Amino acid sequence: MSDRTKIEEGETYSSADVARIVFHKEGRNIEWFYANKDRLMAKEGFPKPISRFGWPKWNGADLLAWLGRDKSLSARAASGRNVVDFSEVLRQRTRQLASGH
Repeated sequence: MSDRTKIEEGETYSSADVARIVFHKEGRNIEWFYANKDRLMAKEGFPKPISRFGWPKWNGADLLAWLGRDKSLSARAASGRNVVDFSEVLRQRTRQLASGH
């Protein structure tokens, strides 16, 4: 087991490291992480592991980006309100260009 205590950009992290460093404040352990990582990736934007074969490893930069994310964006994405309709903006801009303004 590693004795790492924080995520660093240029490093890679095992599942045990991720569970211990990222989720320890929530009282989560490696079993919880394995049971929930697919849901985390699908619904909360948790990064996918960088390794396709062997033990999964995560990129430190990806983990830092996920930890620093705006959680309100995840909530909007989950609710389906993350799609912006620009059709009215485009219609207005087209009218402005057509009128020479």
